[in-house]
Formats: sequence, C-alpha cells, structure tokens
Amino acid sequence: MQGKLIATEQQMRNYNRDNQAMFTVITDGRNWRFYLSSAGGEFSRRCFKTFDLLTDDLEEVETSLSAFLRKSEIENARQKAEDYLKLNQIQRTAEDCLPEARRKISEPPYPSLPASLVSLVCEKGFSITQDEAVKFIKEADERKPPVPTAYQTTPTPTPYSDSRPESEKKTGKLALIAGLAKAGNTESQIAAAVKEEFGPLNRHTTYIVGREWRRVNKVGRHFGSTARVHVKPVNPSENSPAKYVSLAGRSAFIHELRDTGSNWTAAWQKIRAKYPGSSISRCKAIWERLARPSKVANPIN
Repeated sequence: MQGKLIATEQQMRNYNRDNQAMFTVITDGRNWRFYLSSAGGEFSRRCFKTFDLLTDDLEEVETSLSAFLRKSEIENARQKAEDYLKLNQIQRTAEDCLPEARRKISEPPYPSLPASLVSLVCEKGFSITQDEAVKFIKEADERKPPVPTAYQTTPTPTPYSDSRPESEKKTGKLALIAGLAKAGNTESQIAAAVKEEFGPLNRHTTYIVGREWRRVNKVGRHFGSTARVHVKPVNPSENSPAKYVSLAGRSAFIHELRDTGSNWTAAWQKIRAKYPGSSISRCKAIWERLARPSKVANPIN
C-alpha cells in the first residue's frame, strides 16, 4: 500500500470534493488508515488513526474499529476523530520543532530541552505540558535508527591497482615513457612497460607514447626534421643497434640510380644494400613514379 498511498490519497481527496464523507478509510486488508475528511490542509495530514492487523494489539484494533465504524458510536466518532487528529498535529509540530529546540539549549538563556520544545510548540499555536514534552522527546529518541558502526575495510587488490595520487601517477607515467624512449626502446616496448607499471593503456596514453617516441627520435614534421623509419637489423641474431632510414635520402638515391640508367633489378640490389630493411613495394613505387613522363601543357593556338 505504501507504494500507491500518495496516489490513493489524491483519489480520495477528489472523491470528497463534491460529496464529503465524515471519514475516509484506506486499507489493503492488513493496514488501515482513517482520515477526517472535513479537516483542513493536505489530505495526508487529515489521517488521525492507523493500525496494522498483524502487528498491533488486537484489543486496541477492535476498539478503533468499533469507535469509528459501529453505527451506535457514529455520533461520538467525529469528536474522537478530531481529538486524535489534534493529537497527531501536536506530535507532528513537536517533531518539526525538536531540532530547533536542541539548538536553542546551547544559546542563552540556556533553557532545558523540554522547556525549549514547549515554547516552540506554543508559538505554532498548540499547547503541551512539560511532561508531554519529556514523553515526546523520549519517544523520538527511541525512534532514531541505530547509527551503523563504521568498519575499516581493506581494499580488495585488483590488477594494476595504484594508490598514488593521480597527479603523481601522471608525472611518473610521463617520466617512464620519456626515459624508455631516450634509451632507444620501440613504441611497442614502451607501451608494454607502461602497461606493466600502470595498467591497460587508454587512447590518451597510447598517443603520449607515440608522441614522446617521435620527439626523442626527432621523427615527423612537428619536430622539425625529415621523417625516419625505424628498421630492425637484417640479421635478428645480431646485437647491433637499430638503424634508421631517411626517406628523403632513400628517394634521392633511387632518383640517382634511375638517372644513371640502371635497371630495376640492379637498382634494387643497391638500394637494399645501402638501406637494409626497405620495402620493395615502396621503393618500386618511387622508381615507377620517376619513370612517368611529366605532363606538358598544350600550347595555346
């Protein structure tokens, strides 16, 4: 019933606009809610009695049902409902005022909590005694949910977990990438080392790896030099350092071979000897491009 209570109360409010009943009852068979239809304010605040057939005292439930539903008691039922409703309004007002009352006891003239609560409730137009205030404060304290005990939990270790601050991790990652690039590592080797230290690489980290490698090796037009291609040694068993091929220098060499009248087979042997690791398809594409006759514009008649 709780999930549909608001909608049901609005429906009951609309029913009572044209033909107002003395009482309105909302129930799902177990939970019962009684409303004084003629009371003012929001319909939810017109509720003056609630009970649960399974958990509440059955004698009290029987008394409530007899008081508000038995025909012989209907004449006195309205006054009882008004008394219940007023009591509920006082309780709600005291509940609303209690936080302010707790604050006031720490300020001059330092009243007691019951006295402060009585004063605030009276300002709202209701009257309660000191004993009633004490009773309400005790009931409010009993209704407070217990504060859960805070337990320190040990974080579950996960792969690539790193407890360092984010700024420190970023600085350490960049330093590692730059250091590996200066040491002559390839991009794939740098990426593998960064993954092992900091976890899987995202797109930004992958870009940083490539950027730092190109910056250290002065590769690419953004770093003010002709692009160079990293080439592995021809013999994998050799421990010689990796060599670099100047694309501009290789193209000029192919151009020179073409101009001297060499055929492609002989030229390729010379290119491979001077620039080991070069791609035959790329070199031949340069060779064939040089062989094409240049286009000459048609003379104007």
